[in-house]
Amino acid sequence: DGAVPLIMLFAARTGNHLQAVRPVQLDASGQLHEVTDTTRAPGSKAIPGAELKLQAADGTEKTIYYFSADLSDWKLTTKSAPLAYVRTLGPLTTYVKSATYLMHKSYFSKVRNLVLERSNYLLQDDSGIAMKYFPKNNWQFTYYGTYRRPINLFAKQYQPELTTAYHDSLHRARPLPFGTGYNWRQTDSNLLLAKRRTPLSK
Repeated sequence: DGAVPLIMLFAARTGNHLQAVRPVQLDASGQLHEVTDTTRAPGSKAIPGAELKLQAADGTEKTIYYFSADLSDWKLTTKSAPLAYVRTLGPLTTYVKSATYLMHKSYFSKVRNLVLERSNYLLQDDSGIAMKYFPKNNWQFTYYGTYRRPINLFAKQYQPELTTAYHDSLHRARPLPFGTGYNWRQTDSNLLLAKRRTPLSK
């Protein structure tokens, strides 16, 4: 897959040693399997992916799984393996970046709800989950950087609630010393750290 070489590149650039890469897949029930034949049968409900084994500079062993899947509600109705697999992982720390504002939309509700149900921490730019979907009593928010209106392509996804939050003089946004997301310049970028007030234990 085109994403795997990029994962390998950034793993190496962050001081990790790549030990092994192998193809894997999720079956229809969300169970993880090694793949010996990467030929995909028409109509298969399996989700293709890759497993990367890494070793950090301090010797810590790490495993990365990458899966290629359509996470729209329509597709997850017939191929729900990604949801089933993620539910086996326990409480999550989730990162969302440059997500084309898909989880703002009604037809990406399944993955959005899963993230909100299973995450203890969520770090995202404004293209992730819209603020209106967070049950405010359940989450504590820390804002970083500067919130600008989305780029023209996504202008309709502007969130007045974020503008208000970033102009709160009592709870000022913290500095963000790098650029990220669609507004990639350091002076225009934002990140939101959402922390669940009562952490999930399992």
